Amino acid sequence: MKIPVDFWSYAKERSPRGCWLWTGSLWRGGYGQYVLEGKPNSAHRLAFLSKGGRIPHGKVVRHTCDVRRCVNPEHLILGTQRENMLDMYERGRARGAGGEKRALNTWSKSLSCSFYLSREDKEKIVRLAALWAMSLSQAVSLLIQTVGDHKPGGPGGSLKVIKLR
Repeated sequence: MKIPVDFWSYAKERSPRGCWLWTGSLWRGGYGQYVLEGKPNSAHRLAFLSKGGRIPHGKVVRHTCDVRRCVNPEHLILGTQRENMLDMYERGRARGAGGEKRALNTWSKSLSCSFYLSREDKEKIVRLAALWAMSLSQAVSLLIQTVGDHKPGGPGGSLKVIKLR
């Protein structure tokens, strides 16, 4: 896609990580916005397209740097919205108590118990978290009902038997 020359005048290399920060207008969520052919576009998506990239249906442009205003094409990759949400949670960018490093996290790799969830249940949790702008752990606590405990014979802690409400 051909991007107008003035597009890049809004990108300034100001970050120690090598991010090119967008200095033009911003969407409400903090992402850069650029009007092209009379339509508002996300600046990071245009930056991705400017380097010959293509965004297939069902894919999103993700930031590897976690900086919403970054338009450095080297920091942008394709993925699914689900991958994007999981990145947000795992890197501690979710609102509320999300991420491995947050103190209130209840859905942690470090817990001594594990959960079995079907693929559909996992997708339901991710959708709810995205819809309500909450962390995955908050969505889990809203949806999970403990049915019982099962103690396996081997090491690894207990397995919680659960179902979604």
